[in-house]
Amino acid sequence: MGGGVYISTSDVDFANCAFTGNGATYGGGVRNNSAANNAVTFTNCTFAENSADMSGSGINSAGQNGSSLKLTNCTFANGIGAETISGTGSFIVINSIFWGNESAAISVDTSATVRVTNCVVKGGYTGGTNIVD
Repeated sequence: MGGGVYISTSDVDFANCAFTGNGATYGGGVRNNSAANNAVTFTNCTFAENSADMSGSGINSAGQNGSSLKLTNCTFANGIGAETISGTGSFIVINSIFWGNESAAISVDTSATVRVTNCVVKGGYTGGTNIVD
């Protein structure tokens, strides 16, 4: 789980990182399995050529209720296999790019909340604002 990084129980901030060429069953680039009320933030990060057999070629977040995942100015490119971002909890995606991925950009559990703002998503994404198809 978590080809590049596995997060289990704390708030974590990543900035100016690259997660490239990783693979896992869940979370090819990153697997977030944080406890309730934990916040995980990615700023100016690149997720490229990661793969997942089941869920989240870029990021799979299985955080408990109250956990959040925030992505700002990130790029997700050429993900292989499962959707690029998947999971449960709260997702905020701002000024990010999803391009050349094999599957859907974002596919989350019905209990999850998602806000996508000012993003470029190849193939589009319903429910976001300022999406370029």
